[in-house]
Amino acid sequence: MKKFLLKLWSIISVAVAVVAFLIAGIALLATTTFKGQVKALVVRSGSMQPTIPVGSLVVVRKNTSQYQIGDVVTFQLGNVYVTHRIKSIQENQFQTQGDANNAPDTQLVSQTSVIGKVWISIPYIGKTLTFVKTPKGFSLLIILPAFIIVIQEVFAIGRELEKMKLSKKIVQKKVLDMRVVPSQAKIKKMEAKETKASRSRLSQALTMVIIVGLSTVSGTKAYFSDIAQSTNNTFSAAASFSHIVINELYYDVCTPASTCGTDPQNEWVELYNPTSSAIVLTDWKLEDDNGTDTLPSGTTIAAGSFLVITSEVGTFTFWPAVPAGQRVILGSSIGGNALGGQGDKLLLRNPANTIIDGVSYGTDTSVLNPSVPDVARGHSIERDPDGKDTDSATDFVDRTTPQPGV
Repeated sequence: MKKFLLKLWSIISVAVAVVAFLIAGIALLATTTFKGQVKALVVRSGSMQPTIPVGSLVVVRKNTSQYQIGDVVTFQLGNVYVTHRIKSIQENQFQTQGDANNAPDTQLVSQTSVIGKVWISIPYIGKTLTFVKTPKGFSLLIILPAFIIVIQEVFAIGRELEKMKLSKKIVQKKVLDMRVVPSQAKIKKMEAKETKASRSRLSQALTMVIIVGLSTVSGTKAYFSDIAQSTNNTFSAAASFSHIVINELYYDVCTPASTCGTDPQNEWVELYNPTSSAIVLTDWKLEDDNGTDTLPSGTTIAAGSFLVITSEVGTFTFWPAVPAGQRVILGSSIGGNALGGQGDKLLLRNPANTIIDGVSYGTDTSVLNPSVPDVARGHSIERDPDGKDTDSATDFVDRTTPQPGV
């Protein structure tokens, strides 16, 4: 029974080490650029489905020849990477489109902006890399291998003690009778134990390398990508995981004005950063059906945090629980002249004018169709849970008691 348990443990420890080693290798690939020719990106939205499913790891290789119509390429807009298929070529500029999108991208792409052509796409591996960054993933793929190392070391010490005892007996016999030598069976048994001990130490060394490699992934995001645009399922990939979402909209202020404020001065929009890094939003824009507002210079949203954007500071008289560091004052009505009470859209654009997120509600179906249902005056629409983004109206709920900043 003891031998069976030891064998079973050995199989399990080797299997865990192999899986962790493979994940570490993929993580290394995703954080490395090879001679400027290859990048790896993690796909987190669906504009290239079914060709490239959500959660895939795509490896992009620089093309030494001309790009052709039909090639799936990654190009750069500002600090954002976008991966779409070339639909047409117009004087060294590319018209691109996501396979799942019903219209081409509005902006032509110059050849110099193209990073490379998608070389390999591995479905769902990106989800594993993302999972590694969670507390549960870290426990399973970092803490568990470390625990295995400890157990293996205990067994190795036990084997070493047993070998020392056997060696001591052999020496004692040699002292009594120089002609007494260990039998061939004992020699083979000792060699087998030594081989197992060597394998154990090799496994420990590999596992330690894996732990170090996986531990560095969380701090090395330079070539991970994140889908940054919800509208029309546009697949884009930001070098800094800049997938900010429009998390909550308070577009129809309650009454009376003495307790709630007025439209449009006290409308507000809540943004949410679900990533593990702070993101600077200088020159980002909010756009509705009637106009565009630019966020103030120096605006930053912390990791896992919220920003509440409104036209005037008086709004926070009615919402005092919003922390001071999460307040942004535009100085003008959101979208130019207000968010529509019965229907409107709101888009979030980065400085390269790429749409990062979007929502439409009520009678407006330009972003989501069907749109998020209109809610009663004094209510808000909010993603539930925070940050949920499946490009569907079902991401949002009717929040009878709005909760900005939380």
